[in-house]
Amino acid sequence: SWSSLHWRYTGLETPNYDSTRIDLIGVDVNGNETIIYSNASLSMANIALSFVNATTYPYLKIRMTTSDTINRTPSQLKYWRINYNPFPEVALDKNDYFSFDNDTLQRGEQLKLKVAVRNVSDFDFDTLYMTYTVVKANNTRDIFNYKFRKIPKQDTVITYFHLNSLNYAGLNSLLIEANPFGFSHKNEQQHFNNIGKLNFLISKDYVNPLLDVTFDEQHILDGDIVSATPSIVIKLKDENKFLALDTITLLTAWLKAPTSNSYVQQNRSNSNLIFTPANNASINNTATIRLSPQLKSDGEYHLRVQGFDKSNNVSGNLNYEIAFQVVNKPMISNVLNYPNPFTTQTRFVFTLTGSELPTYFKIQILTISGKIVRELTLNELGMNLHIGRNISTYAWDGTDQFGSYLANGLYLYRVVTNLRENQVEHLETKADKYFKSGFGKMYLMR
Repeated sequence: SWSSLHWRYTGLETPNYDSTRIDLIGVDVNGNETIIYSNASLSMANIALSFVNATTYPYLKIRMTTSDTINRTPSQLKYWRINYNPFPEVALDKNDYFSFDNDTLQRGEQLKLKVAVRNVSDFDFDTLYMTYTVVKANNTRDIFNYKFRKIPKQDTVITYFHLNSLNYAGLNSLLIEANPFGFSHKNEQQHFNNIGKLNFLISKDYVNPLLDVTFDEQHILDGDIVSATPSIVIKLKDENKFLALDTITLLTAWLKAPTSNSYVQQNRSNSNLIFTPANNASINNTATIRLSPQLKSDGEYHLRVQGFDKSNNVSGNLNYEIAFQVVNKPMISNVLNYPNPFTTQTRFVFTLTGSELPTYFKIQILTISGKIVRELTLNELGMNLHIGRNISTYAWDGTDQFGSYLANGLYLYRVVTNLRENQVEHLETKADKYFKSGFGKMYLMR
């Protein structure tokens, strides 16, 4: 608001013949000028300006006209001044406080900005509003409005802005405006010092997520036998620490039965599907699907899996596909040892079918005469026994029950097993020709 006008002038000689006039001119927001006060031949003036509406005339001009037709020595201005009650004035003040974590971010990472806004006037500034405009790489704009507290005179508020970069791949600009026009704007003295600009780059994610499939915690080969009630775990892992794999639609699995020509998508009803999202992407961005289908028909099944990350990168250009065999009847194949002959150690390989593991299992090693020299229990074999192809982690070193080395020569071996005290039937394989009455032969050669 305008308060008062004060001015003084004096002549160069006495007496003087000066003629002096001062005009007060109001200037509106469009730059149009109007004389709102005119004064002639006064050497001093103190004029109240309460009649001047500051909204109508936000700017004032003073014009002095002076002449001396006798001595040609115009009057000399001592001062002129206008008193007013100014608007408060706020400004971005990055020298007081400025924090911008990174101008190059991975897609999905949070953009974090803090900057000080200072009230540089001697008048309180009411509630501060901020507008943040993101100009995207395609030149479209997203606008975000924030509200902050009142700023007392000569005080500072730390403003903040957070942005999820998921939808901002490429080079972007961030326009910052304090006390913005068009959104709860308040009059202040200047606006040029309310505006800032930052550029930031969001790196595009081109890396494929990794897919991993196990059957009963085992990686199988194409055509392997698995349980009739397998636990199929499908894991999708992504390197992005900010775009969590937290949506079930990112992973899809289909299953084809031996009696069908088409794949069926797996869900809760046909496979008791359980989805576990990535809970903390910054540590381990892995999503998991666990399938527990009931495979009642014997024969060859086919599993097909595909996964995507949040950037729509596919796990592979082709679907992951694997075939596997199901035999519902509990059976066990003959146990093979390898290498055979052996000098220092040998391991054991066999296959189980059905859906239940044997309740009793051991491998007996005998001399040609039929004397048992060593019995290897399941615990000693160190095996994670499962339906399908089993390989012992334990390697027998050719010692007897007391740890003494056996002599070179030919030995017999067989597996002894049952399921709840019922005999487990034999699974025929191509290796059966090397066995007689369930006994295999191994040769120890040191």
